[in-house]
Amino acid sequence: MNNLKWILRLVVLLFLLFPQWTSTPLQVESADLTNVFIPVVAVSGDVSSIGPDGGHIVVIAIDPIHPMNVYAGTWGSGMYKSEDGGSSWHRINDGLANDYIYSLAIDSTAPTTIYAGTYGDGVFKTVDGGDNWVQTGPGLNADAIVYTMVIDPTNPNILYAGTRSPGSEPPWGGGVFKSTNGGGSWQDFNQGLGEDWVYGLVINPDVPTTLFAATHSVGVYKYKASVGSWFPVNNGITDLSTRKLVIDPVHPSTVYVGTWHGGGVYKTEDWGNSWTQVSTGLNGAKIHFLAIDPAQTQTLYAATYYNGIFKSSNGGENWSQFGLNEDFTYAVVVDRSAPSTVFAGTAGDGLFKSINNASSWSRSNSGLKGTKVTSLIADPNHLGILYSSVYGGGVYKSNDLGRTWDMINEGLADKWIHVLAMSPDNPLVLYAGTDASGIYKSVDGGMSWNSSNVGLPTTYLTAKSLAPPFNHYPPEDNFEEGLWLDFLVDPSVAYSHSASTTNLSIRAIAIHLGSPLTIYVGTYQDGVYKSLNGGASWSASGMPDKPVYCLTIDPVNPSHIFAGTSGDGGSLMATSNAGASWFSMNSGLTEKNVYALLFDANTANKLYAGTNEGLYISIDGGSLWTRVAFAGLKVYALALDEDLAGVFAGTSGGFYFSTDGGSIWQQENQGLVNTIVQSISLDELSSKMYLGTDGSGAYRWNTDIP
Repeated sequence: MNNLKWILRLVVLLFLLFPQWTSTPLQVESADLTNVFIPVVAVSGDVSSIGPDGGHIVVIAIDPIHPMNVYAGTWGSGMYKSEDGGSSWHRINDGLANDYIYSLAIDSTAPTTIYAGTYGDGVFKTVDGGDNWVQTGPGLNADAIVYTMVIDPTNPNILYAGTRSPGSEPPWGGGVFKSTNGGGSWQDFNQGLGEDWVYGLVINPDVPTTLFAATHSVGVYKYKASVGSWFPVNNGITDLSTRKLVIDPVHPSTVYVGTWHGGGVYKTEDWGNSWTQVSTGLNGAKIHFLAIDPAQTQTLYAATYYNGIFKSSNGGENWSQFGLNEDFTYAVVVDRSAPSTVFAGTAGDGLFKSINNASSWSRSNSGLKGTKVTSLIADPNHLGILYSSVYGGGVYKSNDLGRTWDMINEGLADKWIHVLAMSPDNPLVLYAGTDASGIYKSVDGGMSWNSSNVGLPTTYLTAKSLAPPFNHYPPEDNFEEGLWLDFLVDPSVAYSHSASTTNLSIRAIAIHLGSPLTIYVGTYQDGVYKSLNGGASWSASGMPDKPVYCLTIDPVNPSHIFAGTSGDGGSLMATSNAGASWFSMNSGLTEKNVYALLFDANTANKLYAGTNEGLYISIDGGSLWTRVAFAGLKVYALALDEDLAGVFAGTSGGFYFSTDGGSIWQQENQGLVNTIVQSISLDELSSKMYLGTDGSGAYRWNTDIP
């Protein structure tokens, strides 16, 4: 870290010599919690995006005239474009103020005109193939979540959007909206619609004033201009949790709708007057998206929740699984110019392409940096080796400082990784805390993994719950606050507080530095468990029924351990007897979620706590806490350079560092696409620092003094 140390020393020296030098001041808080502004030294710095490639690919669209142009909307990294049929990708985010993309619509007559529906900021539009984006005009519901859009094939200035507003209970505040001027403005188009939450829209290509809408919980509605309103068309549909619709482009009286709660797919051949369930072979799979082969319209594809892709070759009568079997597949799209080419977007596992009608798949992720990196670890003994855990993608390894990555998931049954840890005495020994399957251990540097759950509450080791694991942290602390509702049984049911309400979710791992066979893990529902034999077996550690987000062991007295929990779980718990008993130490932290904990190795009894309401410091061993910074931010990661006494923080607003123990902070966000930084790793061997974000992969921090 020699270069980094000298850079930070120069920062401090410049501040001391020239205190009048300031950039935009960062609001922090003094010891009495009175808001003050402090000077921040201007430093020219940036970060380099290093991957791993892949991530959450929510929606895909293919240029109908130039099919080598393919667009992908991601969850946390904005928009990507490929100009070579998916062989390589590049970001196209200029002007796009929201990186969480839910829907796309391409003007088939002028395919450089594209609309992108976001999660919370309505619709953005480009007229130059994604080079520049602008937000469309007023009229949508507040903070619109745009699930679907459709363009009138006879008049591209007319388009429709299916939406809702954020929130955890009805009314949802959305529905269908219409624009007649290419997004210049929008009007409510909800008359007669039975619910203000719409997932899917299709338009009759022959009579474009006739539309169908798939609602969250009241089934399918139809709009006819002659009627002037929407009306329900659910005769034969028994599962009203409808999601996506697809219309047969050759026989538009035939429409298909996918459902969420076991009904599979329904089909109408009479404009919605009656429906027939066509789900043989789907085996209760939850349908998230449907696509139809435009040349062979009896061929359909279904993207499902943790069951990959299904295909039917006879109009839905029979379905078979066609790969990506363990993936939550968000989207599937067929190239109309070459229908044997199919793309599928997954949750966390990236983008896939097939050139043989889904018979086989290959990854199509080069340059597509949309991963959620929950942990980063630099091998302290081998230059260039770096490990990362990708939420939904498993574990990756780089041998060249992050320039290239290899997926290392052999034996890893759950790719939703919350935390990765390395044994302090053997860098080949790794532990992975999963979202639903407990602990996995590798003794060969991640080349193979084995379950290590003996003694853990295995009653939770079951199938994933209904709520998908989008969030590494509780949903109320994430951008996608209301997203869990999209997947629950009924909109009147309160959303799950966890991605794993019925699973063993490991959120934290702490290893005893002097005795690395002693390991503590924090679970989401069952407190802390302890192993004395390197994870071969576990025992409860006296703190049941609490979610544990982070753990840290006192480097001076390893019997003293802190556990960060939720605000309603006690905020901060501590033990002075290696976990035999626990007590609360949350004076000043009441009702805070504690996500990160750090002992200051240079100052006795000083600790840092990252919470959902800023950064707190204790100077008395944790008895009393005072907020010192980031009052409006959530602090997810903390790291310390012991030689320099530099403190680094990953927050919901980006990456910060301090060289004076946390009083003055410098923001370093230049180059970050997603500014939710949830993991930090300092690599002493390479003098590099790495940051993991909540949707645009990992970054290497580069800093220069002008």
